[in-house]
Amino acid sequence: MQSETFDRTTKLTALDMLSDDYEAYDDTVEQLLARWDAGNSIWSISMGSLGPSYEQAIQVMAVEFARALSKSTGHQIDDMKAEITRVNRICDEVLKGIDNEIGGATGAMFGAARTLAWNWCYNGGPKSTVEMFPEDRHIQVSKSWPQLSLADETYRVLQEGGKS
Repeated sequence: MQSETFDRTTKLTALDMLSDDYEAYDDTVEQLLARWDAGNSIWSISMGSLGPSYEQAIQVMAVEFARALSKSTGHQIDDMKAEITRVNRICDEVLKGIDNEIGGATGAMFGAARTLAWNWCYNGGPKSTVEMFPEDRHIQVSKSWPQLSLADETYRVLQEGGKS
């Protein structure tokens, strides 16, 4: 149970995360979204392995797909074919709204993100999804895009003779 000390909607520090009261994994999509929206990292599964930006785009899509699926109505679990069609339609609509933000998604990225969101929403939640995969696939992600650090940029500029 989440301690009252740590609310998923509050931006956390590294020291907060070392506390015995801190729960790293989210049982529900709602918990995952609250943590994400606050700018905190979430535990997820590596779906791309083609670099940080590719992986980030997949994770952003998965979170936004899960957000839309968690708000949607008309679930048709008794008719899995109809439910998959409904989920695909919802995910397609979400992608139209975020495709430019993520730099354009490939079909493989879309499929990976949809699969992750499906597992979060339909197969036991985010925590159980992470636990289904080997530890070498566990990753922490946040809504902040990976950025070249100032030190890396300074080094690059110096290597190029001071030209930015």
